[in-house]
Amino acid sequence: MGNTDLSGFDWKQFLGGLFGSNQGQQQLPRMATSGVKPVNGSFGGLNIIDLIGGAGGLASIYMGNQANKLAKDQYNTNKAFGNTNLVNQAKNYNTQQSNMYQKALDAKAGSGVTMASLEEYMAKNGLNTNPIA
Repeated sequence: MGNTDLSGFDWKQFLGGLFGSNQGQQQLPRMATSGVKPVNGSFGGLNIIDLIGGAGGLASIYMGNQANKLAKDQYNTNKAFGNTNLVNQAKNYNTQQSNMYQKALDAKAGSGVTMASLEEYMAKNGLNTNPIA
């Protein structure tokens, strides 16, 4: 295993280098990871562990983007189902109201009681059957 002795490591200087200037920044001692060793030490100043970490970061960004696309598709599908259900329920309600009012009109037909026409009643009391945008 590599050097894991951190006694004497200056955490303030290290954290200051991460969040402030890079002057005097120290590197954490690297531990050997299952036999993966840099080839010739580094590639353009980066060692293999840094390259693998960068590739992992890119993979995370890609997978996050894919998950976001899937969530948008799921939202649009649920919205379409909800709109279809809303329109169908409104049409069903309007049909029931229309049938009840038509029965009332038929019952009052010869009695001389004036009632609004079916179209007037439904225009006033019917539900909107347009889907939500």
